[in-house]
Amino acid sequence: MAEFKTLKLEMSIINKALSDSLTLKFNELKSKFQKGLNKYPNLKPLLQENFEHGRCLPNLIIYGVPESSSPDTSVRIKHDKLTISESLSSLENAVPEKFKIIRLGRSRAEFIRPVKMICESKDSAFNLFSAYNSAKLSGKPFPKGFRMSRDRTSLQRKLLCSCYEDLERRVKSESSLNSNPADYWKFVKNKRSFSAIPKEVSYRETTSTNEREVANLFSKYISSVFSDNQLNLDTSSLGIKSFDLPNNINITVENVYKHLTDLHGNWSIGPDGLSGEYIYQLKNIIAFPLWTLFKRSLEEGIFSSILKFSSITPVHKSGELSNVSRAFSISQLS
Repeated sequence: MAEFKTLKLEMSIINKALSDSLTLKFNELKSKFQKGLNKYPNLKPLLQENFEHGRCLPNLIIYGVPESSSPDTSVRIKHDKLTISESLSSLENAVPEKFKIIRLGRSRAEFIRPVKMICESKDSAFNLFSAYNSAKLSGKPFPKGFRMSRDRTSLQRKLLCSCYEDLERRVKSESSLNSNPADYWKFVKNKRSFSAIPKEVSYRETTSTNEREVANLFSKYISSVFSDNQLNLDTSSLGIKSFDLPNNINITVENVYKHLTDLHGNWSIGPDGLSGEYIYQLKNIIAFPLWTLFKRSLEEGIFSSILKFSSITPVHKSGELSNVSRAFSISQLS
């Protein structure tokens, strides 16, 4: 008996020590977790969304299930379960044997509340939803108004509502554009006048809102990135014998004329200050001279310096939009 009491006392001491150790470890982890939340404020909503998403995985939302008028809750639940099982009878073994249901929202006249179907596992919910979609695509009949969807988190529902509102707004806008041509051309003009570059930009200690000065700031930054040092192309010291490159390119006047024709409707201005439409209008006059220039360029191995000019377009990569140094340049040859 004395040995039993001693053993019981020792077990009590061990349990207390383990409990204190676990409590200390839990508090340490809690402190680290709190520090992480303070350091990364976006982490908390992300974890909350992930947790809520996990809770939604075993759930399905079912619409179009007629409600029972019985005042008894158990009778209404039994009626809803039976109706759902009968509606999904064509899915064979995909319907789980055990599931819970909850009517969502308050009861209103002439409004059928959706039913949340809570399955035992996320796999059961996934298999049922997959079977329902497959049956629907294959043309199997379901009761009128009956449909099923996955349960969504509050953030997913908010984003989905925002997408529906945006779609409705776009549909109304397109209908207005079709019925009123003046609105259409106003819409096109606004789209063309849109610029991703802010009205006010800065580079180092200089800030400007003037378009010419803004262009000069980008030019100054791009010039500082690229070197203008001339490359030494003299290969004589390398001991490489000169040789002619094989040239089997055959350009005809018809090729040049065809590409000039493709410029029709292109109003973009190149580095030479000429638009594609302007060059298109002159295609009958300049096709032969251009063909001559291209032919001589290939025969003599000389690439005209004017064709090396390019248009530089700044594209924002990261950071503040108004900071010129946070953009990289896209070069488009003339």
